[in-house]
Amino acid sequence: MPQEAIRVLTDAANRQIRSLIKARDGVDRPELLAEIDQLLDAPASWLKGPNPSGALPQLDGAGKSSKDGDAAIALHRSLSGLTRVEASDSRLWNALGLTTYRNYVEQRWGGGGASSEAWASRRVLPVDVSGMRPLARQALSRLWWTAQVLHDPFLIMPLSKETGDPYAYVPLAFSVEDLRAGVMERGYWGLGGFPLLLFETIRRLEVEGLHLDRGRYRTLLRRILIITGHTRLDYLIANEPRRAASLMEEVARSVLEMNPEE
Repeated sequence: MPQEAIRVLTDAANRQIRSLIKARDGVDRPELLAEIDQLLDAPASWLKGPNPSGALPQLDGAGKSSKDGDAAIALHRSLSGLTRVEASDSRLWNALGLTTYRNYVEQRWGGGGASSEAWASRRVLPVDVSGMRPLARQALSRLWWTAQVLHDPFLIMPLSKETGDPYAYVPLAFSVEDLRAGVMERGYWGLGGFPLLLFETIRRLEVEGLHLDRGRYRTLLRRILIITGHTRLDYLIANEPRRAASLMEEVARSVLEMNPEE
């Protein structure tokens, strides 16, 4: 049976919600939510959006970050038919974050900060999304986009082959949140198969008992950025995957060997 289309906000409603949040900074949160709900109750605030591939899943935010991988996979499976253009539309994620998944967002992210803007950062995207950074932070779009980037439908990567699971790298990515966020927010996700190759490298090191700490994750990404200045990493990954894998491992091991002060 075809799934019912998801409702998305109209441009006008989306802009009004952002304006309310900006204008009501410092107002008690229940009062702000009541004003937003009043706007959401108006039929004129809604349009038909994309059709999900399956029923929208229930998401469990109680386990905090330990459940993010499961939530990302469930949401992506249901919305696997989204184009990247549709998945960059703030009207979709804002609608879901304020209605269907409001309880999940509150459970996962709690109070969310003293100011209305801090509170909104996990719930409501800017009207005009520019770049990946906001999408990598909003409670729902961060899940979908991470699963999209790390989805391995043809089971090309070792862990995908071993488990028979095209989403095998998604929980791993969320288990190293600083690295996941760095990859998504800084645009490394666009370098072909770079994210999958990076997390496969991390996995191999973990199997050896070698762990990168938070500071070394940042250093690793900086060193990769330097490499992209003189090497087309996306081309290398697509055309010489073994060489790309060796390069990635060489860089990761060099970061492991550095002094903490470096």
